[in-house]
Amino acid sequence: MHSFKDWLWIPGVMVGFFLLTSFLNFTRSFKEFTHPNAQYLYRQVDFIVVLTGGKGRLLSALNLFHEIEPRGLFISGVGRNVTLRTLFFNVNVSEPERSKIYIEDVSKSTFENAAQTKKFILDHSVRSIVLVTSTYHMKRSLYIFKKVMPKDLLIYPFAIESENFDTDAWWRSFRSTKIAFEEYFKYLWYRWVGRRLFSTP
Repeated sequence: MHSFKDWLWIPGVMVGFFLLTSFLNFTRSFKEFTHPNAQYLYRQVDFIVVLTGGKGRLLSALNLFHEIEPRGLFISGVGRNVTLRTLFFNVNVSEPERSKIYIEDVSKSTFENAAQTKKFILDHSVRSIVLVTSTYHMKRSLYIFKKVMPKDLLIYPFAIESENFDTDAWWRSFRSTKIAFEEYFKYLWYRWVGRRLFSTP
């Protein structure tokens, strides 16, 4: 006759199966938010918001800024003592364009990105934004931004390919696989544990 201990492996297997299934569903989001025709879709957007941290994000945001010509570009999380000149030292940015680009150097996490962006959009009467970040980072970023931002703010995701992540075959690279798992567990943390952050005024 089987004892209780003989069945203890079953809950572990069930939890493992749930996490694996959930993770694979999460990875589908890596290709969910790419819009190659964004210059036509987002023509009336007020601001572009780009989150620093992944390779290629700033340049992609600047290119989109040139294409759709919004009111401005907000760069979140640049680090202390960083200026536009150091950010775009090898990119041609005109003086009129520079006057429309804003940076903040306070945030150290995606939640803080959202909190600092909220302050900016309230101060500048922003009604719609394009959110630019890497493909692997978009699902978590979009979840946090929607929780933090005013309910009437329109948020359009624009996910870009990053050099440090293979969106099409992330499982073939240790680096990409590591990033995928890290993003998944960070996303779960915000969904399950970090929810109290969103109730803070």
